[in-house]
Parts: sequence; structure tokens; C-alpha cells
Amino acid sequence: MKTIVVVSNTSWSLLNFRLHLMQEMQAKGYTVLAVAPPDEYSKKLPFEYYPLHMNRKGTNPIEDLFLIRKLHKLYKRLHPDLILHYTIKPNVYGTIAAKRLAIPCINTITGLGTLFVRRRPARFIAILLYKYSQKYASKIFFQNDDDMKRFVGKKIIQKSKSEILFGSGIDTSWYRPVENMHSDTFIFLLFGRLLWDKGVGVFVNAARILRNKYRDVEWRMLGFLDPHNPTAISGKQVKVWEEEGVIKYMGSSIDVREYVAGADCVVLPSFYGEGVPRSLLEAASMAKPIITTDVSGCRNVVDNRVNGLLCEPRSIADLVSKMETMILLPEKTRRQMGVKGRQKVLEEFDEKLILPKYIEVIESLLDRPK
Repeated sequence: MKTIVVVSNTSWSLLNFRLHLMQEMQAKGYTVLAVAPPDEYSKKLPFEYYPLHMNRKGTNPIEDLFLIRKLHKLYKRLHPDLILHYTIKPNVYGTIAAKRLAIPCINTITGLGTLFVRRRPARFIAILLYKYSQKYASKIFFQNDDDMKRFVGKKIIQKSKSEILFGSGIDTSWYRPVENMHSDTFIFLLFGRLLWDKGVGVFVNAARILRNKYRDVEWRMLGFLDPHNPTAISGKQVKVWEEEGVIKYMGSSIDVREYVAGADCVVLPSFYGEGVPRSLLEAASMAKPIITTDVSGCRNVVDNRVNGLLCEPRSIADLVSKMETMILLPEKTRRQMGVKGRQKVLEEFDEKLILPKYIEVIESLLDRPK
């Protein structure tokens, strides 16, 4: 029986984004092992789990060299036939470790994160690391056209080993439309990882401007507060906003369906380097109209004025305008937007379309002679 190791920078992401792929591989007869830093979700993974201690956001080169050593030692002990890497550090350092052991690997670029929108030195180093490491990858998946074009255009990767898979795949039978049962209050919901770069501050400022004009509108946030991520919103800051009365924080949850079902519109004003935002796919699959930014990944989910509205990144004024437009739209129009969003997910992002492509590549690599 052949063994496949799946590596990411959090156990939370394995459970939320990779679970169905891992279950599909297991159903095909492969032994599936999970590798990620330990967190509160590690014990919930229904696979044999191996902790990987790493500084997810650190840029210390000595620390990163030790990470290569850790991964090399772990891969040598587990002796997998194939490795699947997700997020930048596993993609880069995991590939280097796998190359030394002649283990094939599939890397998925799940967006560019903050590195390509922030400091130039860090961005330059990231490009060099990607360029060196990805030549040893067997296959590289991207989640949107813009990221793939950027990597190919900058000659970071070879186009011949790259392919686009739009997101991780959505279980559309799980994320399905539910009749909205809440009161007459209009509810905007932002959910997912609560990071500054995902436009949380823009969302709050827009709510601050509109709340006095629209007394029957509520702005809610749902998501994990990550104390180890320097770009994350702090619990202290969320409490300040709550005490001000500008937002209502709903905590965090693995199962977001109840919260999405209770919303009239889902908002993600992100300027983060998204792949394809999972929260938008879940919202669209549940037939909710969306407001998001006209940036890579986000605009892959929303066709402007068809299943939602696109706004300018970082612009509080434009988000205010789009929110007001959504509030004033007839309910029938919003419902039609939601229906069209659901149809888009079924046609482009359903895991029934995505998972077979993963399995096809996995099987082709495992069938190759060593």
C-alpha cells in the first residue's frame, strides 16, 4: 500500500480545506498521513498525525534551515511515496527536503498571501526561494489565472508542470441554500481568518459610517483569532469594536452554515493575496449575494452585478457605496444574485470537478517507476 503525506502550515487548514481530498485518497487505497503544526484542531484530524513545529510567519534564515532539516528527518522516517504541500513554507522547504530523498511532490499555491503585497526585500527573497525549490516539484497547482501568469511570467516556475484548479473544491450538498429565518434586521457577515489584509478594518470603518443611517442593519464577524499571526486581528481589538457597538463578533466555528444562512449578504473586502477564498465559495454555494474586492481570487467567485458586487481594494468609500446598494436592492434581486452564485459554484468549483483532477495527477505520479 502506497503512502501519501499531506503537509500544511496549520492543522485547521487540513481539517477545513483538505479533508475531503484526504478521504478520497484513503478511499482509493492509499495510506494518508497528516503533517502540520499542532493546534486545537490537530486531534480532530481522522488520519495519523505528525506534529511539525515551525514559525509560520518567521523570516529567520537559520530557523528556516532547521525547518528543512526537520522535514528531511520526518520524510526519511515516514518514507512516503508522494507528498502534497500547501502554503509557502511547506511548498518551499518541504520540496527541498523531498528532493534530497527523491520523493515526488505536488505543490498547491493557495494564493500569494502578504509577501507579494508588502515589503520588497521579503518579496524578493520569496521569489528566489520559490524559483529554486519549484524546479524540483513534480506538479504545481494554482487556484487562479493571475497567480499562475505571474509565476510563469517571472520565470519562477515552468509552465509545463503547472495547472489551474479553481480552489479546493466545495461540497455543494453540505453547503446548500437554507431558508433565511432571521428577523427584519439586514445582516452583513464577514467570516474566515480575521486578518487586517483581508480588509477587516475596511469592513469595520464602512459599518461605522453606515450604522447611524441604517438602524435595522447589523455587521457581524465570525472567525478564528490567531495570536501567532502578526497580521491577525487581536481579541482586544475585536472587543473594542464590540463595545463601540459597530460590529457583533460571533466567535469561531468549523461549521459556518448556520451563520451564513442567517446573513443577507457576505462581505470580504480583501487585499490579501488570495487563491480562491473559501469563505466566498461557501457563501455562494449557499446562494448568498456577495460583496468583495476586484482582486485575484475574489473576482474568480463574483461576477459583478450578477451574483454580487465588486469594490475597490482598501477603499472604505467604495465599500460603503456597495453595501448601501445591496441594502437598497429589492429582496427578489438579492435572491436572484444568490441563485446565480450557487449555479456558478456548481459549474466551476464543485469538489466533484476538482477532486478527480487531483486524483488523476496523484495516480499518474505513483504509477511512474522510481
